[in-house]
Amino acid sequence: MDCLFVLLLAGVSLVNFVHRGATAFEWPGSDMACFFERQRDPSFLHSDYFTNASCQPNPRFVFGYSVLALAKVLDTDWYGVYFALRVVLTWMLPALWYLAMLGLLAPRWHTEQQRQVGRIVLFAAVFLVMRHGVNAWFSIAWWPPMFIYVGAHPLAISLGLLGIVLRTSQSSAARWLALPAWCFATLMHPVVGPMMVVFYWVATFDRCTVREWLATAAVGIALPSAVIGIAFRNRTQLPRDTFIEYYVTSTHPFHYQVTQFASLTSFPWWVSFLLVVSLMFAAGVYGLVRRNLPLAMLAAAFVLSYCGCVALQYVGVNLWPNRTLAQLGSSRFSSLGYYMVAMLAALACADWFAIPLKRGSLSERAWDRLTVSPAISSLFNRLRPLHVALVLAIGIPLSYWLLKDDLQRDVAAPYAGFYRWVQANTAPDTVFLPPFNHPLHQQLPCLGRRAVLASQAFPFSEGAFEEQIERTRLAYGTPDEIAHTPGRNL
Repeated sequence: MDCLFVLLLAGVSLVNFVHRGATAFEWPGSDMACFFERQRDPSFLHSDYFTNASCQPNPRFVFGYSVLALAKVLDTDWYGVYFALRVVLTWMLPALWYLAMLGLLAPRWHTEQQRQVGRIVLFAAVFLVMRHGVNAWFSIAWWPPMFIYVGAHPLAISLGLLGIVLRTSQSSAARWLALPAWCFATLMHPVVGPMMVVFYWVATFDRCTVREWLATAAVGIALPSAVIGIAFRNRTQLPRDTFIEYYVTSTHPFHYQVTQFASLTSFPWWVSFLLVVSLMFAAGVYGLVRRNLPLAMLAAAFVLSYCGCVALQYVGVNLWPNRTLAQLGSSRFSSLGYYMVAMLAALACADWFAIPLKRGSLSERAWDRLTVSPAISSLFNRLRPLHVALVLAIGIPLSYWLLKDDLQRDVAAPYAGFYRWVQANTAPDTVFLPPFNHPLHQQLPCLGRRAVLASQAFPFSEGAFEEQIERTRLAYGTPDEIAHTPGRNL
């Protein structure tokens, strides 16, 4: 059953990727393009402030140099690696979510019937979250539960999920391999990596030993964080209040300012927040009614962690301004709320189906049809992990070969005439001002080879924060002015 579900999820994800227009030049992953172009050509856009800022030491360097190293090994350019990673994430990320949740819940199921029900619920949950509407409704602060693009964030999530899959496996050797997976996740993104380790702690709070907690904290969080702090530390360290003003209030209030959290729906963010909390609370009440104490306790742990990440964000920015808490951005943890609900739903449904079904009832006949049908059982039993590995080994390279686009021919096509005019009629050091929220602000430097006055991409070098905000203010206005400007998104 697991093999079939993995292939189905990979197939649905691939169809979605093709339907949206297969490309790896997507926002926000494309904000690293200028860094890659500068590394390829040291003379690239010396007049562009964003390119210069992106090349100053910052935590994104781990991701950036990893891409460049892969490009050298594979004898391709950075975009070739980008598209390859996009294809791998498309095939693997939904399946990793399914396998990770399955591994976390497996010890809590005691009968084969419970395991089968739980698997079906988890598969349905991952399948549904790939739909935009479901993804939006379970998102707060613009942190969706499923967001596939090439960047440090989704790669760190994938590595974190791989660590969970390994840690929950039956092999002792694989369990220890989870530690380097989590270590690489934190190196890739110093916030998302620890977030995935904490998610593992919360989901296994009743069986995680002190020794395991210390080992995962040391190798999965402390060690890689120290490496990043030493090797890729920002040369400029802003004071606490200045950092919060620049990073949170002026630039990312939709992510990190609780009073200004954004929503992917037409409703305020707290509607989605209450939806998630209510579903978790309902699962806890069900556990108490059914005297299923482990389910009730897990629901309580999920509620506390989900509400706690928002409360910690508010404390670190508003009540007790703290640079470390503001930099961590605990609100990002809310993107895991959907998967917590899915796990509780799987446990509750498995518990419900543990109740003996009335003999001859429609429920019993349906269950027998689903689990005993020769055709279905044969399909489930014939698929093996080797078959999945063969499909992936063929499907991923084939997808890359058939779908890969070209930056200058395909991505630049909608503005090809404009780019030709730019190359023929403007000097290399010309500076442009693209329209607000227009693709040109991210494409013009990379595809048109011209600088921009103000970019909506964000430089993660603290020394560039003030200039970034001032340029944006002069070009487009303050965040409040932009929000109330008609036609701002033309």
